[in-house]
Amino acid sequence: NATRFIRGDGNADGSLNIADAVFALSYLFTGGDSPPCLNASDANDDGGLGITDGIFILRFLFRGGDPIPAPGACGTDPTADELVKCEDPRGVCE
Repeated sequence: NATRFIRGDGNADGSLNIADAVFALSYLFTGGDSPPCLNASDANDDGGLGITDGIFILRFLFRGGDPIPAPGACGTDPTADELVKCEDPRGVCE
């Protein structure tokens, strides 16, 4: 039973916005909180978390960049990867 999530919504507040990019970059570079769903934080769906995920979100939001890969709404991960930690602590996808 896979957990449902919104790709790019790293802070699990139910929407994709600049706060998700800041959340991801804070986690990676300043010791910020761990994302409740690693798959959601993998905004570019490359199977890992890195600076490229925060940049991907910012490009999508402000520069007309590539769309965020599925799931764009609450759904399960259509791609296999090593990111298994995925919780929905706020019940966004319930």
